[in-house]
Amino acid sequence: MTSVLGNSAALLGFLASTGGLLFLVVGLVRKRTDLVRASWTWVWGVVAAAVIGFGAMEVALLRHDFSLQYVADNGSRSTPLLYTIASAWSALEGSILL
Repeated sequence: MTSVLGNSAALLGFLASTGGLLFLVVGLVRKRTDLVRASWTWVWGVVAAAVIGFGAMEVALLRHDFSLQYVADNGSRSTPLLYTIASAWSALEGSILL
């Protein structure tokens, strides 16, 4: 479930950034300021996707969901809670998501 949520968030972020880029390019080419301004509203979709994706990663780490490769590589049941929470950005993938 967590992996589906994380993958969906990544897809949402991709689609929102693509939509924003499309609005921006069309607005700049056609010199339409309304489309350029509308492209900034897509930023909220990217932010929402990042928050959902990071939340899914934190939930997977806190539940010790070792079916996810990131959790298997960076998590441990013997790690204290504070370090488990911080391990979300301890490796490259977590830092990129953050």
